[in-house]
Amino acid sequence: MPNCGDYTWEIAYRHLNQRLSLNMPKTILLINRSRPASMGGWNQKPETLIAANIPFGNITTPINNPPSLTFTSPLNSLIAPATFQVKATATDNDAGDFVSNVKLYRDGTLVSQDNTSPYEWNTANNVPSLTNLAAGNYTLKAIATDSYGATTEKTLTVTVTSSISPCTGVSNPTVNITSPANNAPFNEGQNVTINAIATSTVNIIKVEFYDGTTLVGTDTTSPYSFSSSTLSVGIHNFTAKAYSDCNKFALSGSKTIVINTVSSSSPISGPSCGNPIQALIFELNAQQRANATSYNWFFRGSKQSLTVSSNGYSATVVPTRGNGEICVGVRYSTGTSYVEYCKTITSCATRTSQEVSPLTIIQILVKMVFFY
Repeated sequence: MPNCGDYTWEIAYRHLNQRLSLNMPKTILLINRSRPASMGGWNQKPETLIAANIPFGNITTPINNPPSLTFTSPLNSLIAPATFQVKATATDNDAGDFVSNVKLYRDGTLVSQDNTSPYEWNTANNVPSLTNLAAGNYTLKAIATDSYGATTEKTLTVTVTSSISPCTGVSNPTVNITSPANNAPFNEGQNVTINAIATSTVNIIKVEFYDGTTLVGTDTTSPYSFSSSTLSVGIHNFTAKAYSDCNKFALSGSKTIVINTVSSSSPISGPSCGNPIQALIFELNAQQRANATSYNWFFRGSKQSLTVSSNGYSATVVPTRGNGEICVGVRYSTGTSYVEYCKTITSCATRTSQEVSPLTIIQILVKMVFFY
């Protein structure tokens, strides 16, 4: 540019500066000129003038495209208490341009500015405004600025819902002992089975069975039960305790059973041997008659007759050969519903006092006639 004096320089500078300050070209030649000292005020500071060896009227201002900006994290739906680890990508494709910074706002309040890629916030979970957030809607806004001041803005709404546990609202399970009936009698050595039913809106993990306060069995599958043939003689109070997936539990009501001592003798009283055509009387012992509702007597072997008394628990049998097995089937109102008791009868070596045969009567009559 020719030296046209200080005034010309001033006009040229202002004109050029005004034309180019809106958006500085990135591809034209840069040359440095020193303002004349006589202009004053600028301390003879070298100013960067932009020229292209073309008339000022033909200078064009290149377009500065804003940067691109995208949120990559977090998701738009989270569960409370929520922590936002925010990530964004920002790029500028204009030649010679670059992203200067990206600012992040939460609900209109600046969180912080990141000047370098990758653009990330709260990756260490130490930003209070992005950590342990309660349920609600949150608006994240990012603003990317390039080296020439152009900006791009993106927003993301994140919904945080209340934390819902799968056990929320789950009540305790229910459990009941279904059998045997309360106060059911059993004999010593007899197998006893305690049955229980347990229900819940979630899974039942196990059912425990207690004899008093002592845990005696555990069942993890339905139907739930405990069995034993070694219970001691006496009274036993059983309870069941059910556990569900949600650490819930419930205790059943108690059921009492009675274990009776079994006599070494037969449960059926009566002779152990017999002779042909001899009437033999048998009776079921009182211990076996407890809670009985019916009796069914029968004889295994050859017999002439079997007569049951009106009380039902005694009977008279007349065996043909003297031996066999007398039995009675008993139905109970509690515990085991049906039990058979039997007693073996052998042939006696001599006739018993219970037998009076027709031959004996004739012999007695003959003796009486001769005596008189």
